[in-house]
Amino acid sequence: MSDAQLEILASRAGLAVDWIDANGRAQKVSPAVLRSVLTGLGHPAGSAQEIDASLLQLQEAQQNHQLPPLITADVGVSLDLSRYFEAGTPCEIKLEDGATLNLNLDADAKLPGMVPVGYQHISIQDQHFTLAVAPARCYSVADAVDDPTPRAWGLSAQLYALRRPGDGGFGDTQA
Repeated sequence: MSDAQLEILASRAGLAVDWIDANGRAQKVSPAVLRSVLTGLGHPAGSAQEIDASLLQLQEAQQNHQLPPLITADVGVSLDLSRYFEAGTPCEIKLEDGATLNLNLDADAKLPGMVPVGYQHISIQDQHFTLAVAPARCYSVADAVDDPTPRAWGLSAQLYALRRPGDGGFGDTQA
């Protein structure tokens, strides 16, 4: 089995095989780690035959315009779905609060940016996916105390610093 084929599979599955770290040094994921991660993502890579089958599966999914199970978006920004659907295609959005929105993709086959923050379940034609909509910014101390110039204070401790016998080395709030 060739490491080159394994790296091609990893790349097509959306994994970065190599990168430059914070110290400017080139880094590369080992083939064993790539095999484990790819298998965990549903793309078996233990042998040359499995790699070929996984590459074929990814190619077929791309040709069939199959949506991934999770897509992320920013609140207020439309989501381009033109690769998968025609303009005006109807869609159903089931919101976290139980409400349902029925709307159509716009003239550019984009899902309008009116979907609220959270994990929403989208159904378009016979495809279903979860849309994770992120807020424009994180909840802050100023938001918590309702003051634009907060002077809030409190006690904090890093979870990993809270140790007790038998905590497994991860820290424990019962320490």
